[in-house]
Amino acid sequence: MKKTLNIFCLILLLTVGCKKNQVDLIPQEEINPITYKTFEEQKLYIYKNIKIVTTELAKAMKKIEVRKLVDSKAKEKKSGDYNVLISDLMKFNIFTDNLDLKKIEEGISAFNGIEGKNMNLAVYIPRIAYQETHKNIVTFDNSEVPEYVIPNGDENEIILDGWVLNQNQDLILSGNSIDENYANTNPIYLIYLQEENFNSQSNSNFTPHISIDDIYTYPPPIDPNSPFSLNVKIEKMGIKELKEAWWKGCSEVAIRAILLTWNGKVDGNSGAANVDYQSARSNNDFRGINIFNFPRVSIENIPIDVYQMKFNLQSNWNVSEYFTKPIIYAYTIFEADDWPSAIHTDDIYPFRANLINDTRLVKYRSGDNSYYNGSFHSTNDGWSSGYTPTQNVVYYNNGTIKQIIENNNSIKYNIIQY
Repeated sequence: MKKTLNIFCLILLLTVGCKKNQVDLIPQEEINPITYKTFEEQKLYIYKNIKIVTTELAKAMKKIEVRKLVDSKAKEKKSGDYNVLISDLMKFNIFTDNLDLKKIEEGISAFNGIEGKNMNLAVYIPRIAYQETHKNIVTFDNSEVPEYVIPNGDENEIILDGWVLNQNQDLILSGNSIDENYANTNPIYLIYLQEENFNSQSNSNFTPHISIDDIYTYPPPIDPNSPFSLNVKIEKMGIKELKEAWWKGCSEVAIRAILLTWNGKVDGNSGAANVDYQSARSNNDFRGINIFNFPRVSIENIPIDVYQMKFNLQSNWNVSEYFTKPIIYAYTIFEADDWPSAIHTDDIYPFRANLINDTRLVKYRSGDNSYYNGSFHSTNDGWSSGYTPTQNVVYYNNGTIKQIIENNNSIKYNIIQY
């Protein structure tokens, strides 16, 4: 019963997650039709409706008091980045008194029902994010005339048109081409779909400018008389490759995983063959579970900045009968993006020593390929070749995993068992 409960708790952990901005699930028949359109149609739809909301934002921000309000709320980082939800700004009369409520509500409601959930719009201010991480480098003056960009959801577009509000209350092209460097040093505001941003489990502490070759420490030895309390976590992580578009802010790194058994048994039940446990929160959601939101500057620094994760992967891993009840953890770590980014599939081969052609498919939503995918097991008995050649695996004397280090061109992190 205890073993079944442990597995159930893990499934619950992988399938629920803790979300900061809860989305509203809606009936299947109310799903927004744009969900099923082509990417080109989706881009036009996004651009059209975000331009409506951006126009109203620009009208309100003609007043310096409104600009100060937007800036101050963005600095609060309620969603983990330097942005503020439009719905939060709508709570202030100073904001709503200076725009067309009907039009802005039209633009906001256009993103209801997409893939079965209502998506939020947020104002992101790149210059604030840059200023907060480059003290005394960038000055900030609310009296400057703001400029706006209107993303359409295509992460390959890194140079966007600049827009300003004219005397007729219409947005017109400013003539500037906006890239990340320009946005970091000028009063640029943009509205985009809020990435579904939920609390990380990691309680991470920022550890700046540590050499990536010196960040890993072994956990204390596992008590050989207590084989039922193995836990596995990601201890530290640094991101080397920035996979997030500049107009979407920080890099939201997430994980999707499958738990499976080599012999087709789940907790000794031979009738439960081929049972996979996905870290999905719904059939239509492939964002997985958030590990940590890495600031852009932490990736751009040389050496890269490193965070201490303490991100739990598996609790109370029962390995007392690993020859008959082995549990294998197959996973993908990736940059999590929301609609309209594509859904990718990683092929993972968790049985390299025994069933070399047996694969598991892990799907995830991202604008890029994953940082890494692989698998690991609780012990090395008969499973050593389950690891890819790029991993550095160390064991305790009793054959239990001590540490796994993964290091490639995109990411470096370690997994410890304790």
